[in-house]
Amino acid sequence: MRFVALAAGLMMIGSVAQAAVTEAGHTLSASIDFRTWNGADGQQSWSQDGVTAHALKYRSSHRLTRQYLHQDATDGLGVKWHPYSSDDEIGGREVLYVSFDHARAITGVLLSDLYDRPDGGRDGEEALVKVFLDDGNWFKATAFGNHADQHNGEATLNFASHLGGRLVTALKFYATNEWNDEYSIAGLSEVPLPAAAWLLGAGVIGLGAMRRRRQAKA
Repeated sequence: MRFVALAAGLMMIGSVAQAAVTEAGHTLSASIDFRTWNGADGQQSWSQDGVTAHALKYRSSHRLTRQYLHQDATDGLGVKWHPYSSDDEIGGREVLYVSFDHARAITGVLLSDLYDRPDGGRDGEEALVKVFLDDGNWFKATAFGNHADQHNGEATLNFASHLGGRLVTALKFYATNEWNDEYSIAGLSEVPLPAAAWLLGAGVIGLGAMRRRRQAKA
């Protein structure tokens, strides 16, 4: 049942805002560092500190099947078809879906294995991410290998300016289904939310619920 719900979530429809913001090098710190997720390798999903990564693959345009996570200390997370296979990146029809135990202020992604030509096309390899927001909408962000540090294909994808005060509930990483577009996810950048903000949000929700009850009684 959980997998069915996950697949349905990946098909959700929302408003789309295109974001194509990339910065080369290490300008984005990875506060959620997948390079330290030592137990994730060979697992279909892995949870750590309120973050869960799922390895998936599209068998058709509407059918997802489970795959296996690749994890190492250099590149972070990728997807592979077998627990012991050597493929280690997100490419083709593969999907890395990352969800959170609560909506978070995720502001960007640290990518790895994202290279310029001749590994990719005119703009180098392409990384795609769909960012799901707490208001039910989403937007797409794109990074190209020609913006990356070519030593380990590292680049940052910063989409903070596209959030508009909204929080992130999930991220879907995928490729263009071209043989030469593949990459890994080294980590995520998160801005910690003050405890007072969560308390304020809970208070607003509580007041709204009380108001609806009073209206229903009236």
